[in-house]
Amino acid sequence: MSTGTEVIFYDVAASDGPGCSHILPNPWVTRLCLVHKGIDFKTHNVSLEELRAHGSGTLRERLQDTLGPNDRPLVPMVEVRDTESGKDESTLVGDTVTIAEYLDIKFPKMPSLFQPSHTGPLPPDPNSSEYRQAHTMSILLKEGIGNSDSQWATHFELCAAEIADRFKTRDAEYLKSDAKLGMANAWKLFESMNRADLLAHTRRSLLPFCAILNPRPSPRITSTSSPAGTASSLLARSSVSPPLFLASPDRPGFLDYVLFGRYAMSYGSAPEINKAIWSKSSKEGREWLGSYRDGKWALKGNAAEKGQWFGDVELPGIEEWVERMLDAHDGYARKYLN
Repeated sequence: MSTGTEVIFYDVAASDGPGCSHILPNPWVTRLCLVHKGIDFKTHNVSLEELRAHGSGTLRERLQDTLGPNDRPLVPMVEVRDTESGKDESTLVGDTVTIAEYLDIKFPKMPSLFQPSHTGPLPPDPNSSEYRQAHTMSILLKEGIGNSDSQWATHFELCAAEIADRFKTRDAEYLKSDAKLGMANAWKLFESMNRADLLAHTRRSLLPFCAILNPRPSPRITSTSSPAGTASSLLARSSVSPPLFLASPDRPGFLDYVLFGRYAMSYGSAPEINKAIWSKSSKEGREWLGSYRDGKWALKGNAAEKGQWFGDVELPGIEEWVERMLDAHDGYARKYLN
């Protein structure tokens, strides 16, 4: 990182319970972006109460154009202060995608977040088709599996009670409130949701990533003609090693950080739910359903038979990807989570 610059990362820390105190998924995305860029930063913890406060001197007053939906202060935020000019100048950036864009432009000599395997004397061109495609995929994933509103997956719904339990009373009440959840009687709805259905939906949401990390051994193609030609080209492609990460074949990037944010959320708030979601086999999920809240959502009838529950899918490549993410950047996430 260039000298004369101070970076402050705004996050929310849980106040109760064992393990890592930073369990919210979106701040994890930005945390890993900062580590990826090799940027020294200070973490400034804010409370949920501070985020929703009104009046003079509040975060809401200070943040202005970086406020989130419904004019709410949201984490993560990054503040970059210029300490070299002698002036009190700073830039405050909100939203995970915007922060990643800003970091790539502000610190161009560091590895790109959207094209982490880019090599060359110059940083990637943000106007190039390759960069724009990578950026588009990042938005798709962030607004998909990285946003509970899309219902691509139900990671948050599965862990909502355990997340609320990690906060003090007033913050926990806010996390359960209609104002936070955006609809009337939302918490009552969350509590009534069938955990077997939620878990099955969430496990299946990881299947597209399995297709990338553990692709089919060979294309579905056969030909009566000689090996040369289109068919042989496709078959030759199947011999290429599968990618180690989502953003590039050999290095993690923004796409990986979005998905890992969901992993960190359940790992930090509900380790048993985390195993149920992220394990290759559905065995852990079946066991969790049988014990959670005295087996309230234990599988019964046909669903109790192996292979008959909708969550009975194999997730090849996911556990290995998680291990690589935990080891990335000198094991930063593994050390921090533990």
